[in-house]
Amino acid sequence: MDILEDQHFKNYKFLMSCYGVCPYQPRYQKYLLRCVATIGIFNILTPKTIKFIEYLGDLDNMIQCIPMICVHLLGLVKFANWMFNANAIKRLFVLMERDGKTLKSEEDKEIMQRWLIRTRKLTSAYTGINLLH
Repeated sequence: MDILEDQHFKNYKFLMSCYGVCPYQPRYQKYLLRCVATIGIFNILTPKTIKFIEYLGDLDNMIQCIPMICVHLLGLVKFANWMFNANAIKRLFVLMERDGKTLKSEEDKEIMQRWLIRTRKLTSAYTGINLLH
């Protein structure tokens, strides 16, 4: 069973699939979505940077541009981090799936279930925040 098919990880899988960083996506689909996401980030970042350069000398307008430029640069860094750590993420899912299959006692299964519910809530919030960005 693919751990990302579990009800608790569907939101996370959706978010990862949108950006082309899901470990189980076909290679060409991954690269296409990564290109689209990168082009999208640069399409937003480029005009903001041009406007910032136009405002050189006008301190008020420069300060207004800085937060949005920083937000998009951080988004680009976050996206690059996902791409560079794709193998580590895939390994993490494999280990989580393996550990989930080795649970024997009911107490351990209950602890895992509580953790999965908490994780689903966090990933749902994280997905919502990222989709609004």
